[in-house]
Amino acid sequence: MMKSSQEELNTLTNDIDIQLEAATLTQSLSSIPLNAYSGAHRPNAETSALAAEAGGLDKLKEMTTAFYAKAFVNPQLDQFIRSHDDPHGSRFASWIAEKMGLGTPWSDERRTRQTCPFSSHGHQFETPHDRSSAHYAAWHSPKRTPEKFGVHFKLDDCRTWMRLHFWSCREVGLFDTPFGDYYVKFIAHFVSVCKFKLKYEFRWYMYCMSTVLLNLLTSCSFFCFILLLQTKELHRCLQENRQDGL
Repeated sequence: MMKSSQEELNTLTNDIDIQLEAATLTQSLSSIPLNAYSGAHRPNAETSALAAEAGGLDKLKEMTTAFYAKAFVNPQLDQFIRSHDDPHGSRFASWIAEKMGLGTPWSDERRTRQTCPFSSHGHQFETPHDRSSAHYAAWHSPKRTPEKFGVHFKLDDCRTWMRLHFWSCREVGLFDTPFGDYYVKFIAHFVSVCKFKLKYEFRWYMYCMSTVLLNLLTSCSFFCFILLLQTKELHRCLQENRQDGL
């Protein structure tokens, strides 16, 4: 009897040589180092192969759509999102795809994107046209409280963002592919921009605190010095009084 097409496919799939070839490909893709230098991530043949093997732009959109569904109902992240009607998931997926080397879908969309003015806490802004303006708009979202208005992303914001983001990656199966290992490093690279800002703020805080402490110690030292002089002067006066018989 002739084998069916499915049986023939199973025979090929179970072939030892084919399995070793597949394992070699998976191993080579999963060991790709982060292709970032001079402070910027650069796509290459390996990063584009990773993204394509994981499902390409369609799979990325599935993941980013799942992520924003979670972000919209998370109070910590939703405060940064002015409107749920914007195509957040599609734009985010296009940005990832372009950074990984799958064409220029993000740049193509930005060339025709319309910006509109919006008001927030008595100030006028334009809707985002790139990543930097998107972050700026998020910091000045109308949903933020007056005391947080304009404040940049903090460590707890980044932690929540990554938790929901990686949850969505796992949910759609991206972490079951070699892409997942690279993508964690990819996201860590871009979040490090926020981390650098946090480190800078922490160092500035420590500098201010050390300056205050130094001034305080200097003031205390000066006070102690004056007190010592006054004590010596009082002792001298007492000695003189004794000598005068007073």
